[in-house]
Amino acid sequence: MGQTRIERDPLGELPVPTEALWGIQTERARQNFPISNLRPLPAFVDAVILIKKAAALTHRETGRLDRKLADAIIAAADEVLAGGHRDQFVVDPYQAGAGTSHNMNGNEVLANRANELLGGKRGDYKPVHPNDHVNMAQSTNDVIPTAIRLGALSQLAALTESLTRLARACLAKGEAFDNIVKSGRTHLQDATPIRLGQEFTAFGHTVERNRDRITRAADDLRDLGIGGTAVGTGLNAEPQYPALMVTHLRAMTGLELREGKDRVQLMQSLGDAAAFSGALRTYAADLGKIAGDLRLLASGPRTGFAEILLPAVQPGSSIMPGKVNPSIPEHHGRGGGAARIERHDARHRPQHPDVDDDPQQRHARAGGALRRGHRSQRRAERALAGAQPGARHGARPQDRLRRSREVGEGGRGEECHRTPAGDREGTVEREGARRGPRFAGDDGAGRAGGAEEAVTLTTETRA
Repeated sequence: MGQTRIERDPLGELPVPTEALWGIQTERARQNFPISNLRPLPAFVDAVILIKKAAALTHRETGRLDRKLADAIIAAADEVLAGGHRDQFVVDPYQAGAGTSHNMNGNEVLANRANELLGGKRGDYKPVHPNDHVNMAQSTNDVIPTAIRLGALSQLAALTESLTRLARACLAKGEAFDNIVKSGRTHLQDATPIRLGQEFTAFGHTVERNRDRITRAADDLRDLGIGGTAVGTGLNAEPQYPALMVTHLRAMTGLELREGKDRVQLMQSLGDAAAFSGALRTYAADLGKIAGDLRLLASGPRTGFAEILLPAVQPGSSIMPGKVNPSIPEHHGRGGGAARIERHDARHRPQHPDVDDDPQQRHARAGGALRRGHRSQRRAERALAGAQPGARHGARPQDRLRRSREVGEGGRGEECHRTPAGDREGTVEREGARRGPRFAGDDGAGRAGGAEEAVTLTTETRA
């Protein structure tokens, strides 16, 4: 064990690593919650430090905090925001207390660094104290919900930009493939004709609708409850503090932010964050569906659909030379950006048996799905850009997908896809003469015609 210093809090004494910028309350959290061995996400750390900097600016402006102390806190915050001291934010994301340990981690790091800038030592907390000065007019109960909102909003522009690029890539393929007619499918069975371009255009519009839905949900995150302090009533905060905080945060982040009308409501409800998370999970479901469709359309090349060719990004087998897998759609459908968004819903996460996860912490961690989702979207866009029609639509346009039926006595026709002889259960039949223009088993896409009609679905290109 390295050298330590002894720090004290209301619970007693505890050794803290000598070189650590964190203090005793952070050290207690490290010992209490060694659960995931993860660190808080950079966007969340940034948000907490921005709040601390805004508070120092506000109190310097109102005269509540001595200018020298405020300037030292601001300088320490700027070092963190520039990328320094990141290894000092060590509280596990899975921790109790609605984020108190995260809040105190930020308070202690800034206090110790501010004291160093003023000629003091780590752990002395003189002249800057983590609670009395860095946390002035703040509570975990308004800092952490505000940090959740800021962290998510800070990632929004990059996310929506990546969705726009992905939608454009799909729409471009929709235009390129618009002259290719293929079989539509319902229940994985041949249905009525559709253009390959229509399918890709629909993918693009789905991404666009999800982008717009996410943007609408994010708007509610712009209402900040900072200044509510412990229970939303603003105890221990000067009257001008909430408006000044929003002004400084708006200036530092470049985000559109609003002073919350009801800080009690914004503190007690995480509905806005839950709605935003829901929009992300809805997009994850749609993106997973698109990824699954691409995998099916690219299946083969000899015994699957083989309707499109996806770019080869890596060998697909250690034993079968030349095999190529749809790695990018698989990544998105199983473990990629979309799947990560869904897994950040705490209902799908295994919980430590002794910890009842707090909803504020769950939504704070969801910001990681946004950050990783940007990178995954870029990979999908590049892969989609290289997609080409498969052999059925390119090399052999004369090929046809035919679904013929046998015409029996009395005008009774049966589809050629049948169960074995003697087993009538499950047979798809057409009662052409007796039932008119529809056939048994159709899901609503019936075709007009009598018993002599032949059903032909072609992949030939249109003139």
